[in-house]
Amino acid sequence: MSAREVTFQSKVEMERKSPHPVEMVCGGTFYLLILVQIILSIVVFASQNVEIPYYETDPNTGDIIDYSCPDGMLLAYDCCGGGGYYYTSGCVSESLCDSMRDCSNWCSARRFDSNSTGLTRVDHLHRLAEEQGPASTKRLHARRNAARLLSGQR
Repeated sequence: MSAREVTFQSKVEMERKSPHPVEMVCGGTFYLLILVQIILSIVVFASQNVEIPYYETDPNTGDIIDYSCPDGMLLAYDCCGGGGYYYTSGCVSESLCDSMRDCSNWCSARRFDSNSTGLTRVDHLHRLAEEQGPASTKRLHARRNAARLLSGQR
């Protein structure tokens, strides 16, 4: 029996079909939509409409003396006329503040009609000031600040 030698060619030419035009359109649309989504996500993450205020504290007691917002920002509490759900001191952009005023749910005393207790800012401060028992340092400062605000001190 003799072995038969098989020689391989250096280049094998295969017939390759060109992509169908519909496939090219679908593929191009897919990648274009992904590019648009990436660009829009960058725009959304780059537009900042909420900021944390700067706090000035008393070095002796640690109580908050004053807080202010960066330039172009307003306190969320002031956007609703000093009431509503925003008891906290977050800073929002002017456009977001206008949107909060326009939307009646954001500035109402009740955030969710079915689940909310309807506490006003003063009610919340009373509950906080009357709390007893062990708490974290942050919570103790919050209790002390609530009692101070209710007594009329700034």
